[in-house]
Amino acid sequence: MEQHIYKGKLTQFHRLKIAKKEELTKNTFSVEFEIPHHLKKNFAFEAGQFVSIKFQAGSTEVINDYSMTSAPYEEKIALGIKVNSPRGAALQLFENYREGDELWVSEPSGRFTLIAKPSEFRTIVGFAAGIGITPILSHFKNILYNEPRTRLFLFSGIKIRMN
Repeated sequence: MEQHIYKGKLTQFHRLKIAKKEELTKNTFSVEFEIPHHLKKNFAFEAGQFVSIKFQAGSTEVINDYSMTSAPYEEKIALGIKVNSPRGAALQLFENYREGDELWVSEPSGRFTLIAKPSEFRTIVGFAAGIGITPILSHFKNILYNEPRTRLFLFSGIKIRMN
């Protein structure tokens, strides 16, 4: 475990093994981390939260936040990551780290959460664009799993470049 003062608060980082890495589109990929049994409580989370990853991008140590696409019932940490620049840290993460490698991952954080209401009838409408869909995926999976009476509608937009 390592502790860092990150964004003004003491943050706990643990080394987690990359269990799966998959290219989703030309500029997005997903990463799943294996959570050892002794760290399961540290990585319990609510839908909509994020983790920070600390890694080397060239000669620079980088800490970036990434929203989880996994839902709490899945008992894993899965992230959706967008590559914004050919020189950016996300591309370094994609190109230089493989399944089986370990990275420093913070314990989950963030307040973009919803209160579960499994006994109520409710309708939820979600709006997302681009990589901003990642926390919404976490929420929707969690709601579908835990709230059989809830109806969900998702409006999503993506940018496509035509050459």
